[in-house]
Amino acid sequence: MQVVPAEPRTDGGRISQIHAIAAAQLAHPAENFDVFAHLRALDAVAEDPRSLIELEARIMLQFAGRIRRSRTRIFMNSLRKLRIAESNRAAFDAFEAMLKGAMQSDTLAAHDFSAQGFARRDHAAIWAETRALIDQVAMLTDGVFLNSGTLLGVVRDGRLIDHDDDIDLGVLIPPTTEREAGRLWRALTPALAELGEGGDRSSSRSPQVTLRARGGVSVDLFPAWIYRGAAFVYPHTYGALPEADVLPLGRCAVTGLHIPANPEAMLAVNYGGEWREPDPYFIFPWKRQKRKFARFLRASGLEE
Repeated sequence: MQVVPAEPRTDGGRISQIHAIAAAQLAHPAENFDVFAHLRALDAVAEDPRSLIELEARIMLQFAGRIRRSRTRIFMNSLRKLRIAESNRAAFDAFEAMLKGAMQSDTLAAHDFSAQGFARRDHAAIWAETRALIDQVAMLTDGVFLNSGTLLGVVRDGRLIDHDDDIDLGVLIPPTTEREAGRLWRALTPALAELGEGGDRSSSRSPQVTLRARGGVSVDLFPAWIYRGAAFVYPHTYGALPEADVLPLGRCAVTGLHIPANPEAMLAVNYGGEWREPDPYFIFPWKRQKRKFARFLRASGLEE
């Protein structure tokens, strides 16, 4: 595997040495490689703002150690922007290709370092698994619709997104206040967690229920409700859409499954005005959105 060189620092410096060490570890993994020791060494000589070569070194070390997935996505996003700003997108693309080769994956730092994206998977089988699970969920609540990255894929691309690696569904609960919605969701989650084929894989820190459907695809169930004519879909839509943009649910032209009445409006709230442009390193503002849903989170048994 050929490692893409980054521009050297003028002083030759320690950052360049760590960059070379990280690249060598990705090319030829050595046992007992101390990722954290090299990250500490990088911290000791870090620049402000970070240079391109330092960003690359940090990214490679974190991939080598399979650590700090969310931070790695942030660094990849920053590196891409910096390369584009210097009119050198080709350097980023080559670095990204090197990482994909080292990780033997088409997907980098998605929901898991080891996750494989949908690019090489049988989409018909995934949709069949999803339909079967939706039928189970629909027996427990008012309605289920394609949500977030799954909705983005079918609306923008007419298919699942290549670099995505799970299915996102919105689960409607009765129209109510935010606090009552939290209590209803808390009461519903044990039954939801019993569905699927692989048992409950949810995080104790998040309200969404994560299941494994038949065949292995991971599915996230997110609560959604209506209150006083406004739509709430955790975590992206906090009353920012009128009820008419969600209900009555429409039908996806690709799958026949339910989608919001105005999916484009929901995608703009979720991903911003540039949602039509593919972005594998999109960063969702989790902290800000969790603060908005604070009453719901507390009522559902979680803290902000």
